Amino acid sequence: MSYDRFIELLQMLITMTDPEYEESVQNAKAVLKHLGRLGKTSGMMDAYTFRCIHGAYNEFESLLRHRVEFAGVPGDTEGNMAKRRRLSLAVYPHC
Repeated sequence: MSYDRFIELLQMLITMTDPEYEESVQNAKAVLKHLGRLGKTSGMMDAYTFRCIHGAYNEFESLLRHRVEFAGVPGDTEGNMAKRRRLSLAVYPHC
């Protein structure tokens, strides 16, 4: 998995997750946890992307607190790309 694909997936998870429901948050974190495991065991993920997944897992609640800045909007291709760039910068310090 490439880093860019991971950021797209992370944006989708943030968009779909309802921060008001703990089960929703835990389900999204489980996706990140298992994605990291799958990437590690398959050998189809570089170390940078793996570290970013781990960082996103640890900071997921914080990312959700700022979800307005990161969540995708259907049909807003350019806006969603800009939000992914911001999301990438938010995840980067934890990589």
